[in-house]
Amino acid sequence: MSKCVLDTSICVDLWSAGILENALRLPHDFLLPDVIAEECKEPPGEYLKSLDIVSVSLEAEHIDSVAILVEQYGQPSLSDLFALAYAKAHVHMLLTGDGPLRAAAENEGVEVHGVIWIVDAMVQQNILSPADAATALERMIEAGSWLPRDECQDRIRRWRE
Repeated sequence: MSKCVLDTSICVDLWSAGILENALRLPHDFLLPDVIAEECKEPPGEYLKSLDIVSVSLEAEHIDSVAILVEQYGQPSLSDLFALAYAKAHVHMLLTGDGPLRAAAENEGVEVHGVIWIVDAMVQQNILSPADAATALERMIEAGSWLPRDECQDRIRRWRE
């Protein structure tokens, strides 16, 4: 079972679509840096802590790597760079919808996927019906998620057929 480190945007997108708990049924161990859980308002950090998500802290020997990432990549938030640092230090996958964080992860050699990958996996594993997946993507878009519109529209069209 692979381990997936969640960032803020993934939590927000899955929450806004009403499928966060469904996503946790995928065959992965989901990890959330404690700094993200502490600052998260929607969904509330306490709610995230109540789910089957493992709260993780970056070990002292890896804290310096966050400072290096901040210097290299100014745009992702500090807490999301903690997620990247943790994923890199432990050779785990990073799940993010944040473009600059995704680019940083790729540059750092960290396997990275986004929310569309998660929704595709839920459809493939019959966790979500295609119609429910289409509705979930529509909800994310309505909530202001920065998803690639063409990819979303292709899936929505295909899943509604």
